[in-house]
Parts: sequence; structure tokens; C-alpha cells
Amino acid sequence: MNSQTNTKLSEGFPHQRLVILQPSVIDTCKQLPVVSSLFVTHIGAFPSAPKHSVERPKGCKQSVLIYCMKGVGWLTIGGTTSIVEAGQLLLIPADMPHAYGSNEHQPWSIFWVHFSGAQSLQTLHSVATTKNKHLVSVSDTNSMIQAFEQLYACIDYNYSDAGLFLMSSKLLHLFGLIKLRQTLTSKKSMASEENDTKLCISNMIENSVEYMKQHLHTSISIDELAKDAGVSVPYYCKSFKHGTNQSPIAYFTRLKIRKACDHLYQSTLTVKAIGELLGYSDPYYFSRVFKKSQGCSPEQYRKNLINEGLHHE
Repeated sequence: MNSQTNTKLSEGFPHQRLVILQPSVIDTCKQLPVVSSLFVTHIGAFPSAPKHSVERPKGCKQSVLIYCMKGVGWLTIGGTTSIVEAGQLLLIPADMPHAYGSNEHQPWSIFWVHFSGAQSLQTLHSVATTKNKHLVSVSDTNSMIQAFEQLYACIDYNYSDAGLFLMSSKLLHLFGLIKLRQTLTSKKSMASEENDTKLCISNMIENSVEYMKQHLHTSISIDELAKDAGVSVPYYCKSFKHGTNQSPIAYFTRLKIRKACDHLYQSTLTVKAIGELLGYSDPYYFSRVFKKSQGCSPEQYRKNLINEGLHHE
């Protein structure tokens, strides 16, 4: 397709970035396979936005994502007004009346994306899982900003088909990050919950997964995992499954089998030796666990790699 000129608006807030994809580019997005499912229509960032205010009585034609990096703002939607703090995300479906803006005394710093596509609402709903589905907490600001910058950088590809494909994939990555990193509950509900650990669920999971990776050579009990995380067993199990859609032990087993696949791919170690490296003293039990996960025995897995010319001798 022909390259397009970026539509960048300069007026507004100091050092702002604002890009609106041209109608011809949007038409291309709607026609491209995969891209048509989820694509950007507007994207920008306001490092500081004093007196920023938007009111849309009839909603917006696209769904809207706004992330508050610093400061404070507000959101009115569905007859309810909420305070928006740093580390929180606004998720607004297309055609839903709403208003939002910056706090007068602590103006917010935000990045935002308007997006559309056949799967846009489904994608939005998949991450809006908290009680207030329009306001989600994602405390890892650095990761969010990095993901946004990767998305914004796709503009440099001049809206080529490949560039638009990459932009859609980076937008999906941003949503994946939101789903992974958002806290299980809002700050207020966490503060009122008994035995509140005030621990970000995503950080706890990341630390726990790292602990698992360091202990692939042995067995780990739920009690050990919960103790390492510093929380109760029920809270740990509930939180871990919420964040990964798997039980801790199932996830740990998956890591072991993934490592076993690496050994089968990269080494000439026997199946028995690989099992022992991963804490399986019984090779037959190891083979059963491997087959349940991969659909074939370790021996067949390696044979398949050899037949496909993928095995590293």
C-alpha cells in the first residue's frame, strides 16, 4: 500500500503527542486479516495536562484506554464519578456516554489509545474484570509506559501492511500486560480486607515463578510456595490461579516439562538423566507426566525433533 503521512496535532499541552490514523489507513486496517480484529485509530500522551477535560454525551465511536502515569484525574460513567490515581487505567467501551478530566490541583499525566476492530469489545471486557469494570489498577507504571512506547513507535513504519500488523500485535501485548499486571482488587477493597498483605498479585506471582525456576531440580509443596510468598496457602492458591489460570503445582509441573523439552532438544542426555535433573527419581513416572503434558513420550518427542531436523546433536 502507499505510505501515509502521520496526522500529528501540535496544539494543546506542552510536549504532547497525538496521532490520528487517516480514514484510508483505518479502511486498510478493516480489510487486513488479523489486523481487522483489533487496531489503533488514535494514540497519544500528555506529560502534563492541567485543566484537561473531555465530555462525550453520546460516547466515542471507538473504545478508549487511558492510563494515568502521574497525578490525579476523574471519570464519570454510568452515573458514577470515580477518582483516578496514578497507576490506574480507564477502560471505556465504544458508544458509552462518559466524561473525564484532570484534577485541578494535581493534574494528571496520561497516555491513551482509541481502538476498534471486530474483537475490540471482547478484548476490553477480557481485562475489565474488577468490580468497577471501567477503572482498573495496574501499578507497574514502567512496564505500562514501555509497552505504550513500543506501540507508539509503530507509527514510524508509515502504515505499511507489516507496520499495521505490528501495531495491532503491540496493542494486544499492551492488553496482555494489563491483564497480567492488574491487581486482584482495587486499593480500597484491599485495604478493608482482613489479613491484607498489601502485596501486588502480579509481583507475587512473578517472584513465585522465579522461585519455581530456581527449584526445578526438586519437588515443592504448596506450603513452601506460600511461605516463600509470605501469604497464607488459601490466599496464595487463589491469587496464583487468578493470575495464571493454573494451580501453582500445575504451573510448576509445566515449567519442569518445558525444561525437559529443552534438554531433549539441546542435549543427548538420556530420558532417565533428564528426569533426575528435574527431580523425578522414577523415569516411568517422569514419562507419564511428560506424555500427559505433551501428548507423547519423551523418547517420541526427541524422535520427532530428529525427524524434523531440529534436534541439536
